[in-house]
Amino acid sequence: MRYLTPYFFQLLFGLVAVSAASGCGSENAGSDERFILLHQNKNRFVNVHLPEGYEPGNPTPVMLALHGSGDSGSSFQKGAGLDKQADKFGFIVVYPTASTSNWAEGCNCNRPDLDGVDDVGFLDEVVEALDEKYSIDKNRLYVMGFSQGGMFAQRLACERSETYKAFASVAAMISEPLSRVCFPPPAGQYHDDQRYRR
Repeated sequence: MRYLTPYFFQLLFGLVAVSAASGCGSENAGSDERFILLHQNKNRFVNVHLPEGYEPGNPTPVMLALHGSGDSGSSFQKGAGLDKQADKFGFIVVYPTASTSNWAEGCNCNRPDLDGVDDVGFLDEVVEALDEKYSIDKNRLYVMGFSQGGMFAQRLACERSETYKAFASVAAMISEPLSRVCFPPPAGQYHDDQRYRR
């Protein structure tokens, strides 16, 4: 697991986290698509923003953006302000939706965990689908999660550090039950501070 690059810190903590915390949306110049994956006999929705200038055949970095509790990928896309940054910096943003509006964060304390939802496996399938549908750079896959999505990002840091180059958790820490059995590699964390609001 490599440390976050200065570019990634700047992107996530200077721009993305502030946008997510303040609920600022953005209009974008790229294009949006949506696809459905059947996972554990349930349709799962995935929104994708292709940045302005995206070219098939040109491997492009990908950021998976995980929504918070009670939210959805579509709603998070509208409020997080990530698409504008994707257009500016040239990366694909992917907004998967949790099966019950919550992620199976590995704590055995919420409904998806108790019901045996395999969200880690779901994101494995998302990456496979992205690789089939788009020109992605599999050496530059990133994960950021907001609130409960940030808790799930911590689980991914534990279980999929070989898949993703870096992780960022916004307004979330690793859940206490998961922290007893999982020691994630370094991940960026951001918590709201009034000084950074615009």
